[in-house]
Amino acid sequence: MNLYGPQFYDDDQLAEEIKQLIQARKETMRGDTAAFKSVAGEGRRVEFASTATSRKALDVEIRNAMTEARKRGLPIAEGTGGSAIAVEYLP
Repeated sequence: MNLYGPQFYDDDQLAEEIKQLIQARKETMRGDTAAFKSVAGEGRRVEFASTATSRKALDVEIRNAMTEARKRGLPIAEGTGGSAIAVEYLP
C-alpha cells in the first residue's frame, strides 16, 4: 500500500506533507526535536527525536513521498530524480 497515494493525499496535501517532512529532517540535523502535524492524519502529532534512527526514518518517508510526487508530476519533485542512469526496458 502506498501511504502517500491519492486515496490519502491530494496534490496540495502531498506537497505540504513533503515540506513538513523536510522541515522535520532539518530540525533533527540541528539536534532539535522535530514535530509536525500530518495534513491527512486527522490532527495527530508525530514527533521525531534527534537521533540517527529518526533521521533515517525521515529520509525514507521523504523518499517515499517524493516518489509519489514524481509519479504525479508535481512541481515539488522537479529535479529530484537522483543521479542514476535512466534505463528503459523494451519488449
